[in-house]
Amino acid sequence: MRKNSWTLPKIKSYPIESGKDWYVWFRFNGGNPKRFSSGINDSDSFDERMEKVLILQDTIKKSLEQGWNPDLDKTISKKPQKVKFEDAINFALEKLKLRLSVKSFRDYSGTCRFIISAAEKLKYKNLSIDSIERFHVKNIFETIKEQRKWSNHAYNKNLGYFKSILSELVEYNLINNNPAHGIRTLKYDTPPTDFPTDKEQTIIINHLHERNFSFLRFVKALYQTGIRPAELLRLKVSDVDLQKDIILLRPEDGKTNKYRIVPIKSDLKTDLVQILFSVDNADLYLFGTPRLCGGRLEKSDMFCPNLYKIKRDTVTKYWKKYVKDELGIDKKMYSLKHKAANDMMYDGVDLETIQTIFGHSKSKTTEIYANQINLVRFEKAKKAERKFV
Repeated sequence: MRKNSWTLPKIKSYPIESGKDWYVWFRFNGGNPKRFSSGINDSDSFDERMEKVLILQDTIKKSLEQGWNPDLDKTISKKPQKVKFEDAINFALEKLKLRLSVKSFRDYSGTCRFIISAAEKLKYKNLSIDSIERFHVKNIFETIKEQRKWSNHAYNKNLGYFKSILSELVEYNLINNNPAHGIRTLKYDTPPTDFPTDKEQTIIINHLHERNFSFLRFVKALYQTGIRPAELLRLKVSDVDLQKDIILLRPEDGKTNKYRIVPIKSDLKTDLVQILFSVDNADLYLFGTPRLCGGRLEKSDMFCPNLYKIKRDTVTKYWKKYVKDELGIDKKMYSLKHKAANDMMYDGVDLETIQTIFGHSKSKTTEIYANQINLVRFEKAKKAERKFV
């Protein structure tokens, strides 16, 4: 008996205003194209129609893999198939990739790696996704929290990612309900805005000036721009315009998947002029390393224009060594971004401007960083006094 063969199902789409029907097509055993639309053209919304056609494409592919013969049976089975836990997670991740920014997709991918590793340890990896219940999810996250020494904040953030991943599986009918819903988030161990005092900041600057001046420039750039550490490490020389005094953060390098313009302050410009002196290759990483991995390097070789990108955890290790261990100042490097927002607010910069520079989609996010805002508002309210006449 000859084995059936087919081409991968493909989507045929048109602009909604054209009035043409969308469909999924493929060839079966070398014959004429098979076309299926299965109600996808009932919607006049491009996004809704695209969502339906993607589901149909995936359903047809799975049906063909399980032996469906479209010449004998024109009906496509909509019954959810038994899918292993790991396969389901990777499937949802691929679907989310279509609408996530590069940075967000990396975050989701990291969460998935931790989850799959923990599921393997707990013997859940080969369970079907529709048999996963709330206690499975809780066990997975408690295991990861212990292994990776997650803070409560990290636990909550990754739990949020996983809830979105499972919601994607609900959307594609691989599970009926989201088993992560109802799992309580944990209270933060420490306030997320616990940043260095002005005195501690001065101590840190003086210490880094002596211990690692190149790293100090990176830390100063974090404070002076409000750009996230991972975003700073992705900056290229070409992103810096010293003529216009701006840094252009490209969509693929930022968290918000949008272009972002960050002003260069005079203190930062002094550093950048020195860093970029005699550099003629615009493709170098602004705060880079001359080696792809490993090897001992001189301090001056790091955090300057170079061919390779420095890993995000490298800067965390540097901060721990110089600030936490040597100075005994138990503050996170990322907290300088919080301090920058507070200081800008105190210096009179309005909330909307800070929101734009920091790349926050909502002003509420900026207010979390800039807790100085209430003090400033109260001071303004006092000055806005009118007599009752």
